[in-house]
Amino acid sequence: MSNSRRILVVDEDSGARQDTAQVLTGEGYDVVTVSSGEDALWELDKEPYDAVFTALAMRGRSGLDVAEEIHLGTPGLPVVVITGQGRGDDHTHTDEPEEGH
Repeated sequence: MSNSRRILVVDEDSGARQDTAQVLTGEGYDVVTVSSGEDALWELDKEPYDAVFTALAMRGRSGLDVAEEIHLGTPGLPVVVITGQGRGDDHTHTDEPEEGH
């Protein structure tokens, strides 16, 4: 039996799921992956985990739905909601001086 922490990774995008798992495994975590919110909740019912990484946008239950259900059933279990979908106007850093300064 391993002494490392167990993390559940939830993402319907297989590439993103495997990339996240690879990074976490490289950091020494035991990682289990599932492809849906429904599968994540089923997995959490059968095995204990130390944290959950879930994609925000998924068919069926979204990452926020999963996080809410985890909070209700297992308060205190850390849930990280991740997204690969950003908006261009989210960037606040610029190398150019503001006009008039």
